[in-house]
Amino acid sequence: MLSWKQWAEDIQKTKDDGFRELFQDRIRGSFLNSIKKQVLSKVGTEIFQFYDFRWSNENILTGKDDLPEYDICRFIVGIHEAHSIFLLPDEIRKNERDTRYREHLVDEVIEKIRLHRYGSYFFRKRALIRGREFLYYPIPYELYVLCARTYELLVSKKNIEQDVCWRLYYDIITKGLAALSLVEDNFLGNAYPLCRGVLEAYFRLLILDNNLNAAQQYELFMQYEVEQSCCSQRYPKEFMDMFEKRRKQEINSKVGYLHYGWLDWVEGYHDIVKHAPYSMNGMIAYLKNSLPNKKQDELSKLEYFYKMCHGYTHGSVQGAIYPELHYFEISIMLYFAIRNTFIMLCHKHNEEFTINEVDIIAMIDRDIVELMDQYEKRSTEKFELQQRRLQK
Repeated sequence: MLSWKQWAEDIQKTKDDGFRELFQDRIRGSFLNSIKKQVLSKVGTEIFQFYDFRWSNENILTGKDDLPEYDICRFIVGIHEAHSIFLLPDEIRKNERDTRYREHLVDEVIEKIRLHRYGSYFFRKRALIRGREFLYYPIPYELYVLCARTYELLVSKKNIEQDVCWRLYYDIITKGLAALSLVEDNFLGNAYPLCRGVLEAYFRLLILDNNLNAAQQYELFMQYEVEQSCCSQRYPKEFMDMFEKRRKQEINSKVGYLHYGWLDWVEGYHDIVKHAPYSMNGMIAYLKNSLPNKKQDELSKLEYFYKMCHGYTHGSVQGAIYPELHYFEISIMLYFAIRNTFIMLCHKHNEEFTINEVDIIAMIDRDIVELMDQYEKRSTEKFELQQRRLQK
């Protein structure tokens, strides 16, 4: 008769063999199970704070059971893959044997475990389209957590509607979550229009955050837009009265003024913007001339990505030829917009950046460095090598 210890060891070996087979195309099984064992040993009983181990009829009937070992394996694989982009097989094996790399990987997985209730708790157990599990890579995972935490703050704050920018916070994080959900199911090309929408809302937020008068007018123009596009199909009389008094009489587009007429109330806007003032390009031109120098590099990147999204939104570019390229671009766009939106909201409402003792801003700022470095080193040759390595 087997002892309880032997029985438990046999059960664990069966599970480890199952995980080895499940992830065999993505990671060496011995490395996966070794890191998983170290993670479980180091996190100890703390894991009960972040996963629901309770036996309940609801969990059984709805399939909501938390699966910590499976989740941990997905973290290990995703984080290891993210670190291994563009590396040769020998370089990856060198990392897998390196003690410091292994210790760092264990610590990263435990960080993500502590954020489980804001992240992988909501993830699918299986993607609609088979491919990379990019949501388990560090930056997309942390972006999802930031969105979930921002949403929690928005719904928990009393009188949040008194914050003139709350609709923009909400627009940014819901579009961000929608884009990340498409990434989860490997609909990468379809995420770009949503990212474009995130950037548009973020540009508006940068202008309106400290401009109460313009923010109030923005709310008013949104009401006009709803009336015109969703209800009567006619321009409201109040809007037409404002259009007749617009600052730039030479611009005759009612549609342009409907979307951007509130810019007339941004102090100094028309002194800076001389071309296409009632447009997104006009807004970007204003920001390029009014933001602090330290923000200019960020804005230049976002302007580039915003224009690049046009091909996905209105053109014929849809397929994910190189999935890692789309992972880079979507991550960078959402990093700037979602990270900075979260910081603005926290500063305004005296909230900390920490979630379960994890400083999410320090974490994402640390991890974006590697991603940006990989993006700068990208080339067709590197992407082709990456594809061939993964297909073996």
